[in-house]
Amino acid sequence: MKAEVELGMRKLLLGVLIISITAWGASAVAAEVKELEQAGGLHYLIPPYSFTLHNDARQDINIYLGTEQSNLTKQTLQRDVMKPFSDGKSTQYTIEIPTQGRERVKYRLSAGKRYRIFWNDENQRWDIETLGH
Repeated sequence: MKAEVELGMRKLLLGVLIISITAWGASAVAAEVKELEQAGGLHYLIPPYSFTLHNDARQDINIYLGTEQSNLTKQTLQRDVMKPFSDGKSTQYTIEIPTQGRERVKYRLSAGKRYRIFWNDENQRWDIETLGH
């Protein structure tokens, strides 16, 4: 399913993959959290149901994203980029960031907010903080 949102003369494409699993007569619906495609560097516009991650590291970072209703999926966030992520319907997301030789740090992220991934010297691990309000 694709939805397009007009932003002036630019369009924001939101790709959402809905997976329905049926087992023994029960049905569960999970949505995959995906990177949103944005034209023209409009990363400062945060669509509803999405959050923005800024990789403030000098290297690509592997992250694990999901919602309360879905499994976490591994994604790679390229170095020094800011990208919006969404499943198209959730307001709360979970992120885990691994650091070699340490346990993953786990945070709950809220839609409509911006976050930064950085190296935490004090704790010697990759970490995350909220940007702006």
